[in-house]
Amino acid sequence: MLSNILQDLGRYDDAIVAARKAMELQPNPVSLATLGGALARAGRPAEAREILERLEGLRQTREINSTAFARVYVALGNIPQALDAIEHAYQQHEGDMELLGLWTFFKPLYAEPRFQRILQLLNLPMPPASLAPLRPAGAELGTDSKTIPASTPSEPRPATVPSMLAAPPAPVSTPRSSPTVAHSPEAAVVEPLPTSSPRSRFHPIQWWLIILVLGCAIAFAGYVLHELNAVKDSIQR
Repeated sequence: MLSNILQDLGRYDDAIVAARKAMELQPNPVSLATLGGALARAGRPAEAREILERLEGLRQTREINSTAFARVYVALGNIPQALDAIEHAYQQHEGDMELLGLWTFFKPLYAEPRFQRILQLLNLPMPPASLAPLRPAGAELGTDSKTIPASTPSEPRPATVPSMLAAPPAPVSTPRSSPTVAHSPEAAVVEPLPTSSPRSRFHPIQWWLIILVLGCAIAFAGYVLHELNAVKDSIQR
């Protein structure tokens, strides 16, 4: 997190130091992707691409979210490849997607229709328009266009992603326990939930249980009365 903040502030050398410290404390794909983004924004694209290759190598033996690749692609200025990775993450239902509109390293994607489309599909609010895009260093570095695929050859990206994203926004289902909120840059409109028809307080099985209990109680009461009468008769004799 410190490295991400330092990148937002433009202190890229300090961000690299913080990311390397994160790798020492907790070596994982997130820390590695953070380091790759810091290297790219510091004007060291070759080292950032080495990070992409390391992530791709790790993906052969463990599950890695495609958003980790997207972070480095954005920092390198490769916007289309970053969007491909995010779409793949959406298709695979990867974790942490609910934070997609809050990650500051994705600021360069805020104005991209494909990115906004993913936010709509996830029923997430659009990022505040007041946040200025963070300029990726790779956009200023020139012409090297070497890229790493967002997914491995053994896991091809579904062919339906581009066509799906080009279609009109589809309605997003929400749990019945909460109202449906439509997010828009202007305002949020809350639609009331449909009212349900009145229902009986008891389930049919519960009615059978009540009848059974009452029957047992009546039978027991009859037994008690019978025994009392028998005792009474014996006393009278």
